[in-house]
Amino acid sequence: MASPKVKFNKSAVQVSGMRSATGRPVSFTVTNTGTSTIALGSDAISFSGTDAAQFAIVGGSLPRNIGIGKRATFNVVLKPTANASVTRVLTATLNIKQSGATGAFASLAVRGLATTGEGSDKEPSLARILELFQYQTNVGDSTPDTTSLDIPQGATTDQLTAPRFVKAANGNVTITPLAQFANRTTTIAGRIGTYEPGTPDTRKILFDLSGADAQTVNPAGNGSTSFDPGTRQFSLWAEFPTFVEDQQVRAVFQEEALNTFDPNAANRNKVRVYPLKEKGVTVPNAYIVTFEESSQQNDQNDQVFIIRNVAVSKSQPELGLIALDGQPDSNRLAFNRIENEDVGFDNAVHNFSTIRIVNSGNRDLIISSISIEETTQNVFQITSGPTTPVSLNRNSTLDVTVRFNSQSGDIKKGLLRLVTNDRDEPVKDIVLSGFWQSDPELNSQSLTQEPSLQELFDTLGFRTQSLSAGQEMDGDGKTEAVGDEVLADAWMAADPSKPVFVRELAGFHAQGSSDEVGWYAIGSPYYGSTDSRNPGPALNGSRNALFANNKADAQSLFPRRFNSVAFARAEFMPGTTPIGFRVAGEFSQDSLNRVPEGDLGGHHFRFYPARDENNNFIPDAWLVSMDFSSINFDYNDHLLYIQNLKPANATAAVTGLFGVAAPEGNRFDWADTPDATGYAVFRANKSGGPYVRITEELLADSSFTDTKAPAGSTRYYRFYAVSSAGKFSTPANQGVTRAPA
Repeated sequence: MASPKVKFNKSAVQVSGMRSATGRPVSFTVTNTGTSTIALGSDAISFSGTDAAQFAIVGGSLPRNIGIGKRATFNVVLKPTANASVTRVLTATLNIKQSGATGAFASLAVRGLATTGEGSDKEPSLARILELFQYQTNVGDSTPDTTSLDIPQGATTDQLTAPRFVKAANGNVTITPLAQFANRTTTIAGRIGTYEPGTPDTRKILFDLSGADAQTVNPAGNGSTSFDPGTRQFSLWAEFPTFVEDQQVRAVFQEEALNTFDPNAANRNKVRVYPLKEKGVTVPNAYIVTFEESSQQNDQNDQVFIIRNVAVSKSQPELGLIALDGQPDSNRLAFNRIENEDVGFDNAVHNFSTIRIVNSGNRDLIISSISIEETTQNVFQITSGPTTPVSLNRNSTLDVTVRFNSQSGDIKKGLLRLVTNDRDEPVKDIVLSGFWQSDPELNSQSLTQEPSLQELFDTLGFRTQSLSAGQEMDGDGKTEAVGDEVLADAWMAADPSKPVFVRELAGFHAQGSSDEVGWYAIGSPYYGSTDSRNPGPALNGSRNALFANNKADAQSLFPRRFNSVAFARAEFMPGTTPIGFRVAGEFSQDSLNRVPEGDLGGHHFRFYPARDENNNFIPDAWLVSMDFSSINFDYNDHLLYIQNLKPANATAAVTGLFGVAAPEGNRFDWADTPDATGYAVFRANKSGGPYVRITEELLADSSFTDTKAPAGSTRYYRFYAVSSAGKFSTPANQGVTRAPA
């Protein structure tokens, strides 16, 4: 006789909620593994047990039938009554019966945590969260009924010293969020990612946790909870958008030496790692990781998750680097120096740069030597730092300051070399690059002494090309792309759930001036009150100011904010809104700018995709240069580095590119690009460019043969899809092929 039989997709359902409210729903799936259809009536699911009244089903409509091999999904919620216990785990059994049956044929355990409210002492303790999931890991809390995690002196806990992980076996590393009890926000409560140990500038985001899930167990991760770190060590980090310092969201790192937001060095262990224990048995290569976002509390429940397929890295020293002065890359220090400073203005330059050496490992880092390697003596000089071998204890730091002394131009380069007992990087070279100019702006012969845009790119370590062969930067404002430039009237966040980050890398404009950098929603530009274009308060857009530069830094790398020692940088959340940028009264939309007599247009901003020193495109990162109209169109007045940005409504990049050498030339083929009007091809003699366009007219077909490629020589190609408005796609694809001899 056929009998109903089901399989649940989990052994228990864990939920949480605030008293007198409905908590976040958590789903479970029922699969019919029997030999007949299961008929579920309107009363098919019920709860029994001590706390049955605290649980309910939402979603998954009843009555319904589940056919053989089919499945149905339902949601459980916790609806704690006003007097529901908050000092223990609430338990019940979910029962399923067929229509007309008197008893259940399947059951599922449900468990819940009730809270008295949100935040601080109203949240559940870490110990209680693990009890909810029935993990027996000992976090060392003698009072689990209170939120704060107290670890009495001499207490035995399962906490591990684990500043770094490595992948344990084949396959991906996976992360399963268990709980999030952080400050509630309207968008994102937290983000989780990885970084290269010791070097926070290398951090990458894996997934977000919604602000709607800020106070719940089983929060939903938005992004990738599975990744492959390869064979290299990695550490975890999280950011919490409710904490903003120096206009940047607070970041919390697995390596406690990097958690300097807490002024008490003894309290910087903000990420704790414990072995995962189920039924008293330690699960191999699986760990519970907890985050603490605050310097005022210690509950370790802001983020709680399980990470699998990892091992704790062996005890060893670990060399890390942090650039302290606005550098976009801690592997490079950039400088500038002016020989004859303008006595009429406070003229600051960036001729000193400091790198912080971090030992985030478990053993002493021995630095046997710190030296300058250069072709011209005394261009760079170490002005602070040890001259003899030094030992750094775990979680200790050492600052080394270098001075740029050049007395002639233009770009000078060298290396700051560190020799240590770090196993991965026994010799670490930090590139030193400085630009010298005789005078601010013009010299006595009225010739500009400022760096060109390409010289700025080169000094800062970007391989982006500002111009292609035969092009000029000064186009009198004509809307025309040069070099790697991408034309677009509107921009937007590449990932709308993340902020757009703006950093000013350089300013070379009128001495003594301060210019405000801001953004605006397309269609709602902001004009200052004295601007003749201002339509009045009712029509003027929001100001959306990000920062203004310090007046003394008008001819310098890494300008500081106005009347501040903090560097000019900020982030903002435009969501899915198309946006533009402004500097003072200049806009990234050409049509909004004034066009004086004689100018060919209002093209005062140039957007270049950022390429790193290895010539790789940095995802969604742009070098944005601007020029004040009718001056000289050198586009070095302000140079911004903007991340998480893409052209709005841009044509997709070319994909599926395939090149082959043939007797008639180098042949290429690629997939058709949606919404592309045609394609443009650029070629270079070396991988770093410069690239020259070799197709005067747009190609209608997604194929091309370069009949003029010289035999026996390697040529490098870049392919662009072009929209009907003449906008080029991001040049994310390049083909390399060799013509036959």
